[in-house]
Amino acid sequence: CLVITASQMKKNKILCKTLSTVESLGSIRGLCFDKTGTITKNNMSVTNISRGVKELNVQELGDEEDSGSTATNHFLTISTLCNDTAITVSGDLTGNATDKAIYKFSTNVQSKSELESKWNTVFELAFNSKDKYMAKLVEPVDKSTNSAFAQVGITEEVDSEHSGLLLVKGAPDIILEKCKYVMTPSDEGTDSVIEEISYELESQIVEIKNRWSAQGKRVILLASMVLDKHDLNFDDGANTREFIQAEIANGNLCLVGLIGIQDPPRKNIDKVIDKLRDAGIKIAMITGDFELTGLEIARQVNIVTKQVDKYSDLVDFNEDSYISHEDEEEADYILINKKERVRVINRALSLTGNDIDALSEFQWRNVVRYAELVCTRTTPEHKLLIIKQFQKYGAIIGMTGDGINDSPSLKQADVGISLIDASDIAKEASDLILMNDDEDEEDALFNSIIEALKYGRLVFENLRKTIAYLLPAGTFAELWPVLLNI
Repeated sequence: CLVITASQMKKNKILCKTLSTVESLGSIRGLCFDKTGTITKNNMSVTNISRGVKELNVQELGDEEDSGSTATNHFLTISTLCNDTAITVSGDLTGNATDKAIYKFSTNVQSKSELESKWNTVFELAFNSKDKYMAKLVEPVDKSTNSAFAQVGITEEVDSEHSGLLLVKGAPDIILEKCKYVMTPSDEGTDSVIEEISYELESQIVEIKNRWSAQGKRVILLASMVLDKHDLNFDDGANTREFIQAEIANGNLCLVGLIGIQDPPRKNIDKVIDKLRDAGIKIAMITGDFELTGLEIARQVNIVTKQVDKYSDLVDFNEDSYISHEDEEEADYILINKKERVRVINRALSLTGNDIDALSEFQWRNVVRYAELVCTRTTPEHKLLIIKQFQKYGAIIGMTGDGINDSPSLKQADVGISLIDASDIAKEASDLILMNDDEDEEDALFNSIIEALKYGRLVFENLRKTIAYLLPAGTFAELWPVLLNI
């Protein structure tokens, strides 16, 4: 029965790596989705830019009126050089989708080769999901003058021989608190102004970030600082890394600009979510993105359809306030630990990574009761913890993801599901791979999940019918193999 079902699934472009997975599919009661590349297309493009607090249309950056602006030069220097995108021999871009989107945008205005003729990269801090930023230390190619620094708006006296420019790119909610200054274009000419960030300027920056995020966009902050590299030994990578991290943490960065990036949801993913919910499956979205961005995408794809609670609501949780207005006959229930019947909290819950770190066991017990769940600013450790907590309270849980950072949670889940274009590590950790890679049938990709669950429940139903048929007949010789395989 399991072999036949697995074969049928393969015909529907669903690769099942083990037969036991087919059996587990029929029992799934919760499904966690990663956002980027799973819920969304992972096909990003720059839609908004801001130099300092001055917002621009993307076509305006570097145009005839803006040509030669030192603020624009600085903006493009960070966008292009503080970037992991590389070009293959065939001309294709490699790297993560965020970097590629920024690289395409910035190199359309100024080529990378032009910037590399002015700056050499001497050290790099790669992006990681904990710090939420990447950094590169560059130095002028021509150290005899300050022209390279002057072209990016740094007019103070700089020792070009022993100084470098530290470029930083990452999450605004993490980096903004480390910025002491802001660079804005001058009202006249091509010069720029560097000033301390006042409360008013900080409020404007936060307003821009929140407004773009509330539109479902990923927001990236660009910053820099002049760094004295006289005493740095670049052969000692560990100490250099610690030194640069400490300099960033000291809070003397200069904010140069913000970038808003759109990553649209996959076609018809909202209909897939609705079908899964109608099948009695609880849906959760887990992402490393900012909370406002994650919530807006969750609303667009119908993961969030109800009133949203926050961590503070868990802290002040009052059972009566959640159920007193509901009709007892219409209330939904779930089983915790397979024996305790509790009412579902018919609301959505939004938690950040910091919230998850602070949750008590009692609060986790209430988290699993929420009908809808969105977790943002999470690390791979958070994703793994969420899966374990659902399992701890008796849920059979599935996890869908495509990145390297999803692999621990894919491995831990009862059924790990990855896409055909996922990273090799994610596919290795998965139990199920959705094989449909036809761009013209994009909506068929996640419809495959529905088909997979149908086959899993079909197996479960067939086993139940088999047992029901054999028991009255007393043919225990045929029944024992079925029972032992269960």
